[in-house]
Amino acid sequence: MINYPKFQYSKMLNGDQIVVRSEDKTEFEDLVKYVRSFYKVERTDPYKDVKTNVSVDEFEDNHICPAHGVQMESRVSKNTGKPYWSHRSSEGALCFGKAYLPKK
Repeated sequence: MINYPKFQYSKMLNGDQIVVRSEDKTEFEDLVKYVRSFYKVERTDPYKDVKTNVSVDEFEDNHICPAHGVQMESRVSKNTGKPYWSHRSSEGALCFGKAYLPKK
């Protein structure tokens, strides 16, 4: 049986995998803080400067994201089984676009 350390942290950075493992929580937190001090990852969103004038009708008819101006995809909720429209942002998060719509 393999004994894995109690605390583990793994991060991909420019093609390199950084791994921190420890049994002691305090030591682990110090090591993670130390490793993070070597790199500053700036998260950029290529859509952040995109200004779209997508109307409510365009959103509902063509499923264009009003925030990013990209085509949204139809998905089905694993929990409820209901369909919804979204797309993945550059950070990998789901964007539903509705928060950016003007009121009808």
